This record gives sequence, structure tokens and C-alpha cells, in this order.
Amino acid sequence: MSCFVINLESAVDRREAMAQQLRTLDIPFEIFPAVDGRKMSELQLKEQYNGDKAVREREKMTGAEIGCALSHLGIYRKMVDENIPHALILEDDAELSPDLNTILEQLESRYPAGQEMVVLLNHVPKYLKRSQVSLTGDRKLAETYGLCWNAHGYFITRQAARHMLDKLFPVWIVADHWLRFQELRIVPVRALVPYCVGLREAAEISSIGTRGDKQNGFAGRLKRLGDRYWHRGLPQYLYRRMVRLFSRSLAIASGNVMWQQKIW
Repeated sequence: MSCFVINLESAVDRREAMAQQLRTLDIPFEIFPAVDGRKMSELQLKEQYNGDKAVREREKMTGAEIGCALSHLGIYRKMVDENIPHALILEDDAELSPDLNTILEQLESRYPAGQEMVVLLNHVPKYLKRSQVSLTGDRKLAETYGLCWNAHGYFITRQAARHMLDKLFPVWIVADHWLRFQELRIVPVRALVPYCVGLREAAEISSIGTRGDKQNGFAGRLKRLGDRYWHRGLPQYLYRRMVRLFSRSLAIASGNVMWQQKIW
């Protein structure tokens, strides 16, 4: 299976750390040059970033978020152009489990290239207990539940890459908004439980700038709440919140939602 490691050219230490892990596991890999969105020109942004759609969906994306999304989309394009059936996509701050090879073999066998599927190998906080199916050993596949971020380790089929590329370029959303991708029926997502790709200490400091929300705390929450009111309308927003709250309470009460403990 093809393995791609997204890495900024200047992040030499991260690149060497990932290369050492993959060589130890005997997994062939290719370093995929990360896009530094902070250095993109106005013309590049105009061609590759749909700012209006980003604001309608949530809010304006940072340069780091744009670059990260373009990096992942670049791999999807390579998979389509070169007819690559499956891929393991890693960011350069990942920590790999010793049984990763076995897991990849099972995923490759289970999901043909023509089937749309993404399997998150990194930590997912919550998943549906009743959806679990055995993969190998004590590893299972499960449907994700609620928000789950991060894209530092996942498996993807060629058909999923094709559809993601078609729907997400020019960039208008962050690379790891898996819940939204499922809501819009862009791609189905499963999670590996327990997960096999953790994060090294290097993940605490991003090599391409801060990803995620630009404002934290009360001010940030208030701004994002206002954005939702303004762009989606108060009635629709309240309706969606009530439906989600009811569905969440029902699922938790029935014992169908499981929390996955972090091991890295």
C-alpha cells in the first residue's frame, strides 16, 4: 500500500523521525511536500481557496488551515492521476503502532479501491458500540459519533479520494472535519478501535502555524455562535441543535455511545 507523509521541507527533524518509524516497520513511504498556506500569493489563494463558501460554511480559514487542506487534497489528486488503489496518509507528528502493517493489510482486503471509504487510524473520542465489526486481533471498526478531528493517520480508497477532491477543491473547509464530510455525504468514515496512530510530543507545536480556531475562550465561542446565527439563521440553528441534543441524549441513555481512552 502507498504511504504518504505530509511534511514541510524545513521540518527536517520531523521528517527523519517519521522515516525512522516507517523503516522500522518495513513500510515503504513517500514524503509529500506540505503546502505552507501562510506563504501563498493572492493569486494562488484566489485559484485554490473559496473564501466565500468557507465563510458561509463556518468562518474564514487561516493560511495554515488552507495549506493543510491543500496538502491532503494534493495526495488525493496523486491517487487519482496515478491510479493508486489505497493509501495510508500520515502527518509528520504521528506515532505508529507496531501492528500497523497487519491493520493495513486487513483494510486493503476489506475495502476495494472502487468503494468510497476513509478509516481513521488516529484517536476518535466517541464511537457507536453496536456498529463495531472485528478487523484483526482486538482491533475493530466502528462508526464515528459526533465531532472527531485530526488527520494525522488514516486509510483512504481511491474512490473516496476522487470524491473528496471533486467536492472539496477549491478549499472551503479544514482537512479533518469528518463529521461535516459525512453530513454532506461526501465520504463515509469509520474509526479503528483501539486506534493505532498516536501523536508525538512534536504535535504540540505545529510546523506550519496554528490549526483550528483562531479565538479560544469565551470570546471565541461567542463569535462562532454569532457566525452561526448570521449565516444559517436562528430558527434553523436552534432546530439543528435540539435535534442533535435529543439524538445525543437518546444514544447515550441507550448505552450505544462508547468513549475511547487516549493511550498516547
